[in-house]
Amino acid sequence: MTIEPQALRERTDSRIFLAGVGGAGIFVLVLALIDVLTGETRDWRSIINEDSPINSMTALFLVVAGAFAAKVSWRILGQRDGYGNRAMRWVWPCIAVAFLFGGLDEFFEIHEWIGAHTHVPAAIEKTSEGGQNRWFQGLNAVLTLYVSGAWAAFFLVRTLLRLSAYSFNSFLYGLGFHSIAWVCETFFQWTENLPKPWIYVVYLEETSELFGCLFFALAMILLARNLETRSPG
Repeated sequence: MTIEPQALRERTDSRIFLAGVGGAGIFVLVLALIDVLTGETRDWRSIINEDSPINSMTALFLVVAGAFAAKVSWRILGQRDGYGNRAMRWVWPCIAVAFLFGGLDEFFEIHEWIGAHTHVPAAIEKTSEGGQNRWFQGLNAVLTLYVSGAWAAFFLVRTLLRLSAYSFNSFLYGLGFHSIAWVCETFFQWTENLPKPWIYVVYLEETSELFGCLFFALAMILLARNLETRSPG
C-alpha cells in the first residue's frame, strides 16, 4: 500500500472527479448534438431511444461502482475496528452486489423482461411498446426500490464516505440525480409519446440516470483509493 500525503491525495481526487464529470458531459453533448443536427429522436443514437449508447454507458458506470464497492468491501473485511466493524462487513457486500445487479439490469433490461412476462391485474394496462408492462417500467417499482436502497445505503455508510470529501459529495450528487430521474419517470412517464417541449423531460430523465450512476462510480473509486492510500489510524 502506498501512503500519499493528504494534499496530494486531494489533488488527485479532484483530477479524477473532474475527468469523470468532463468526459460524461462531452459524451452527453455529442449525443444531444446528433439529435439537434439530424432532427431525429427515434434513431438508435438518440438519448431517448431504448438502444441509445447512453444506456450502455449508464450500465458501465454501475458495474464500475459495483467493482470498486467490492474492493472497499474486501478492504473492510481486513479491519478489526472503526470502519471495519461487524455491521460494515455485511453492508458493503450488499452495496457491491446491488450496484452490479443494477448495471446488469440496465444493460440486459432484466426488469423490463420480467414485466413483459409477468401476469398482472387487468386494471393495469400494458401501454408501453412491445407489451412491456407499466407495473415494472411505467409505475416505477424498480427505480423506486433502487433510489430507496441508495438513500438507505448512504445513511449506513456516510461515516466511511467522509474519509474523502469527493467521495461523500459524489454519493450525494448520485442520490440527487437519481431522485430527479425518479420524479421524471414517476410523473412524466408518458411524455416520450408527446410532442416537444414535453419530450425533453425524457432527456432529463436519461441524463439524470447517467450522471447519477457516474457519481456513484466516482464515489466508490475515490473511496477505494483513499482506503488504499491513507495513513493507518
